Amino acid sequence: QGVLKDVIVPPKVKSSWDEIDPSIKAGWVDPLIIDACSVKMFPEKVVETIDPDFPQLLHCHPLFGPQSTKDGLEGKTVIVTKKQGEKAEAILDFWQNERGLDIVEMTAEEHDREMAKIQAVTFVLGRLANQAGLGQLKDSALATFSSSIAGELALLDAAHSEALLETIVAFNPFVKTEILKLEQSL
Repeated sequence: QGVLKDVIVPPKVKSSWDEIDPSIKAGWVDPLIIDACSVKMFPEKVVETIDPDFPQLLHCHPLFGPQSTKDGLEGKTVIVTKKQGEKAEAILDFWQNERGLDIVEMTAEEHDREMAKIQAVTFVLGRLANQAGLGQLKDSALATFSSSIAGELALLDAAHSEALLETIVAFNPFVKTEILKLEQSL
């Protein structure tokens, strides 16, 4: 939230805006704020709290990371939950037409509800598989097809940062329900 306040508030809505040299104000161009977080409801609420009318804004979630773009971006998916302004439209056009990305639009709530299952449950299962030591058993002579898949989940956990796991689990309001479903299944 602090970084967003630095970008959005000064000089756009800062109280001293009236005291700034008019030549500076005349040249001010609103930046495009791109939120590419793995959760959407929380960052949208943060931006809305700071400046609900900020004119250049893109809330999106690329469903890929650096490790999955070795062969390029074409065909990869970016979820867009909110877009405002010409700059947001221009970058989405560029991503789609020049980079070959698939742009999928939905609400922040739809995104977080789906990602609680698709992303958070997968990451939690990966954490459990990793803590159970299944990553080390992946190449065992006794490994089965199913244990190899569990080993892949363990490797997924090892490949991601603690901060990413925390963001995906702690900042999505629908994850708690999915974790409770897992516990009940056990």
